[in-house]
Amino acid sequence: LARALAAAGADVVGLDASPRAAAAAAARAAAGPRFAVVAGAPEALLADGTLSEATFDVVCALEVLEHVADDGAFVAACARLARAGGDVFLSTLNRTPLAAAASITIAEGALGLLPRGTHDAAKFRTPGDVAALLGAAGCRVRDARALHFAPAPRGPGAAWLGGDARGAVNFVVHATREA
Repeated sequence: LARALAAAGADVVGLDASPRAAAAAAARAAAGPRFAVVAGAPEALLADGTLSEATFDVVCALEVLEHVADDGAFVAACARLARAGGDVFLSTLNRTPLAAAASITIAEGALGLLPRGTHDAAKFRTPGDVAALLGAAGCRVRDARALHFAPAPRGPGAAWLGGDARGAVNFVVHATREA
């Protein structure tokens, strides 16, 4: 997403908590001046002054929330990075049996697409959980939608939005940071 946004003309700062992953992303981003990569979690980068509050028009954290240690602190940091009136988009796995089956049993187990232990169903959140975290962080939720991934017929890695987020495997919530 970050590279696509930069290619479309946006100034992009990509974050990755893993220094190794951030270095790999930075190497791929080197071709474009509109794309910077910083290693670290948003909470730490705000605390040490690497990033400033109210800096970004849009903050996206896609498929990250289910991997962080403190989802409340993570969401609050994402919200703090957005300017007043800025948009925050969070996507994650839903806390449903279907999401656990798709991500853990099938993707990690049967198909081996991800290393075992990548996901912990106890960290999955519902759209209502994410909306509550965003509300506590000073954001107004605007929408929540199912996020569908389809290897076929739309092509590898294809994704689209639609439908009720409550029963989806993945979902995305859009919120606006209040003043």
